[in-house]
Amino acid sequence: MDKNLLLKQIENKSNFNFKGGYSLDLYAKRNGFLISKEKYISLLIIYGVVSVNIDSKIIKLVEGTIILLRNGSNIKYSLDEINSKICVINFKEEFFDPNLKYQMADCPILYDFIRLDTKKMEYLVFDITTYDIVNKYLNFLLYEITRTNEKNEKLVKAALVLFLTNLHNVHQDSLIISESSMMENYDVGRWLKYMVDNYSTVSLNSMAKAFNFNPTYFSLRFKTLANDSFSNKLREIKLEKAKWLLITTDLSVQNISEIIGFKEKSYFFRIFKKRYGMTPLKYRKVNRDLRN
Repeated sequence: MDKNLLLKQIENKSNFNFKGGYSLDLYAKRNGFLISKEKYISLLIIYGVVSVNIDSKIIKLVEGTIILLRNGSNIKYSLDEINSKICVINFKEEFFDPNLKYQMADCPILYDFIRLDTKKMEYLVFDITTYDIVNKYLNFLLYEITRTNEKNEKLVKAALVLFLTNLHNVHQDSLIISESSMMENYDVGRWLKYMVDNYSTVSLNSMAKAFNFNPTYFSLRFKTLANDSFSNKLREIKLEKAKWLLITTDLSVQNISEIIGFKEKSYFFRIFKKRYGMTPLKYRKVNRDLRN
């Protein structure tokens, strides 16, 4: 579906609350607050370039970015470019009935996010720019919401399952760990969050000490729960942070290499190209071209 046509439909349905357990809002003012409530799961869809203040952290977001947000309220935002917008779908918790949850059971991270029992704000940030199939089902979900009413809620649930299932299929590459809360109620979530907060200095020994583990035991437990070794996951977090800085800032490659803790620029170039198939500068250009 054409993006402009879809946005027009969203504008027509904006600020409309459905009795079926969800609502749709479009934010186009330069600055303001995103209003959500406790016991809501929200999907934030970014058009243009936007900054949001979540949990006292300012996150710069670009078109192609989405956020799954739980228990968010009065989140400050600013639209950083002309014609930027934020589309927000709020789902009541009861919208995720047992049947919908059952259909998500083989998508662990999203299944856990939906089932979280906490009043704490939690959020997962994804970059789906290059995933056409995920964007297709996201637009399908928006289409169903903008044309439907409380009598055919089943279509919205079906579209939501299709979207979340396809999102889960690419989550290992699209989830931006460095900008997500990572559900700290879970061991692996706490560990990944700690690694993100300390990625330039953390080591296996320092992290094992921080969580009161023997380093050898912690290494084995980490690999079991995270499905990866500590060193590989740390390298992935660093490269992901570099990728995000390339997309959202104009920092030089040298500066980015230093920020993420690589002393040698040549080593950073080599492992970045091996991971993403192109140099950092080429990656920046390709992604900006895609978003434009």
